[in-house]
Amino acid sequence: MIEFLWNNFFKSKNQSKIDFLKKQPLFSSLNNKELRIVEKFIHHRTYFSGEVIFKPGSSIGLYMIMKGKVQITYGENDSSNTVNFSQLGEEDFFGELSLVQDKGYHKTTAKALESSELLGFFKPELLSLIETSPRLSARILMKLSSVLGQRLQKAGERLMELHSTKDQS
Repeated sequence: MIEFLWNNFFKSKNQSKIDFLKKQPLFSSLNNKELRIVEKFIHHRTYFSGEVIFKPGSSIGLYMIMKGKVQITYGENDSSNTVNFSQLGEEDFFGELSLVQDKGYHKTTAKALESSELLGFFKPELLSLIETSPRLSARILMKLSSVLGQRLQKAGERLMELHSTKDQS
């Protein structure tokens, strides 16, 4: 019983933005001083269960899940061609491609499956950071390139698996 009280009243379950950012691939190599700079460009948002985070063509940046679950679907919401693409949870991130592509290109929808707290790092803030801290921005963009490359490689591997499975049928 005492442990229960200790955990609930004396231990903070809320981690700071900086502690959370340290766990994120784009920011994990940054030191505390750099993270404090980035923190000024990060937005904290809360979404209710069922609330749409973005629709096709409207994403403007990277979202990082501090708490909750998010469903990513591909295709139009009202269409029978909608595919559940991914379900993401705490410490996952999505939308990173929006940091480097033109607005309106993507065809995914992100929706909170439960009450969720997200941190957002959006393209306008990245562009501001590039102007104010070019070296720091370059480090973040290099990590972003690495993440995008890894995801592209995994997608290619998955396509090859699907192709070889199709050939065996």
